Amino acid sequence: MNTVKHDNPWIFDTVDMQWLKYRKQLGKCRQYSDEKSIHKLRISIRRLLSVIELLLALTADQDLRKLKKSLKAQLNAFNDLRDTQVMLQTVSAEVFSLPELTPFLHQLHLNTQKLLMDTPAMIKTLESKQLQQNFKPALQKLKKTYSDSDMRPAVLHAIDSCYQSALARFQSIDPSQPATLHHLRVSVKKFRYMLSCIAEMLPELPTDHLKHIQAYLTRLGEIQNTCVLLNNLQCFFNSSIPPAVLSHYQQHQNELIQTYLTQSADIGLFWRPTTSQSFPW
Repeated sequence: MNTVKHDNPWIFDTVDMQWLKYRKQLGKCRQYSDEKSIHKLRISIRRLLSVIELLLALTADQDLRKLKKSLKAQLNAFNDLRDTQVMLQTVSAEVFSLPELTPFLHQLHLNTQKLLMDTPAMIKTLESKQLQQNFKPALQKLKKTYSDSDMRPAVLHAIDSCYQSALARFQSIDPSQPATLHHLRVSVKKFRYMLSCIAEMLPELPTDHLKHIQAYLTRLGEIQNTCVLLNNLQCFFNSSIPPAVLSHYQQHQNELIQTYLTQSADIGLFWRPTTSQSFPW
C-alpha cells in the first residue's frame, strides 16, 4: 500500500524563515542597539514564539517548551526599556501643561539613559546558538512525524483554540479593572501573530483583516500604557500623585476605555467562534 505524502513544507518554511529573521535581527542589535532595531527584534521574537505555539499544538516536545521559555525570557528582558520609552514620550509632550511632572520626567530621562547603556551588554547574553540546540531536533522530529499526514487541520485547530481563549478573556473583562483588558490584549496579540505567520494557508481573509485586529490591539495597548504610567507615578510620588496629574491621567484612561468599549464587539469578526461554525466574512 502506497503512503500518501502531504505537502506540509509551508509551515516548516515559515518556521525556518522566522528563525532566520530572529537570528538576523539579533545580530543587528548586537552591532547597534538603537530603539528601532530593538523594536524589530521584539517583533521577530514574538513572531517566532507564535510559530512555536503552533508547533506545540502538534506535539508536546520538551525541546520546544524550553525554546518557548527562553524566547519569552528574552522578550521580557526588554519590557522596562519599552515601558520607560513610552512614558518618556508621553510625559515629554505634557510636562508644559502639567509642570508637576517635571521631576518625574527628569527621572525618566535618567532611567532611559541607564537602560540604553545596559542594553548592549544584555543583548550579548542572548545566545541563539544555545536555542538552536532545542530548535533543530524538535523540528526534525515534527517533519518525520507529519511526513505522511496533513498538518493543516491541527494548525487550524490551534488557531481556533487561541481565538476561543481570547473570546473567553473578552467575556471576563471588567472596565473597572484595567488588568482584565490587558489579559485580553495578550490573548488577541497571540492570535494575531499566529494568523500573520501562516496567512498563506488560511481561508482567504478580508482585506486589511490583520490591520483591523492591530487597530483593536492598539486601543487596548493605549489603555495598558496609562496603567503602567499611573503605577510608576504612584511609586515615584510615594502614593501622593499631584492631584492635577492624577486627575488628568485617570480621565484620559477612562476616555480610552469608553472608546474601546464602543468598538469592543469587533472581536467577534476576527475568526469563527467554533470549528462547527462558518467564518464571519
